Amino acid sequence: MDEFKLRSIDDFDNDFITSVREPKADAQPVNQEQPKPSLIPEYNPSAAPVQNPAIQDPLYTPERMSDAPVEPFDIDADEPEEKAEKPKAGAGALIGKIAAIALLVATVVVFVCGCFLTVFLDNKGSAIFGNTLNTLAADTTINGTTIKKGSLIIGVVKDGVDDSAGNHLVVPTTIQAAKGCDIVTINEVKAEEPGAGKAYVTSRPGTPTTAVYTKDSSYGIVNIYVPALGGLLSFAMDNAIWFCAMFVLLAAVCICVLVLINWSVANKVKPEEDE
Repeated sequence: MDEFKLRSIDDFDNDFITSVREPKADAQPVNQEQPKPSLIPEYNPSAAPVQNPAIQDPLYTPERMSDAPVEPFDIDADEPEEKAEKPKAGAGALIGKIAAIALLVATVVVFVCGCFLTVFLDNKGSAIFGNTLNTLAADTTINGTTIKKGSLIIGVVKDGVDDSAGNHLVVPTTIQAAKGCDIVTINEVKAEEPGAGKAYVTSRPGTPTTAVYTKDSSYGIVNIYVPALGGLLSFAMDNAIWFCAMFVLLAAVCICVLVLINWSVANKVKPEEDE
């Protein structure tokens, strides 16, 4: 019992440290392994470089990135998009567009021409391209042809016009409180007097009354007449506001029709194809 003795943990630690530090007597020395020869030859600066034919003539030479052509890259370039096929207008839509465009053009032309003509209509002999525009104040019968009141009478005031006896002259109307012109027949042409010009001895058709008009006091020799146009232009001048509003409204209707036709064609849904 005396030989048995409990050992502490410190005793075990000291024994372990002593066994590690003191080598065993019967332990055999470990043979050190010889270094294996290296595949990489040692560098000798005095030795001549070894030429390797495999390296001199390679089977494949990769292309360098610097030699390859470089295409510029546009970051803002969009991918091409397939354009959607626009629906075609039908025959009805095409006819409607043509009719609306034609009516719009006619409206504009008539409005512009009407405004232009009214400037020279019944303007006391003011001429445009050597012609005067006047409204006939009363019905007049010439050579069996009756020209109605309101017709547009175009007179020629150019030099060299035939103003011999038997022709008809456009003169200011003698009707009180009426505007426009009358037509008289030239009976005699008097010689020109200094500062006075030609003088025409005239008579009204169907009456024996005569009157003398000079070239400056008349509106020219009758060239042509247009029935009812002068009265229509005079009526439009007297009601200019209403006529302007009517033309503007008509033009707006034509434009709206064109817009509606284009909108209906653009929103036309194509029938879906059977899968």
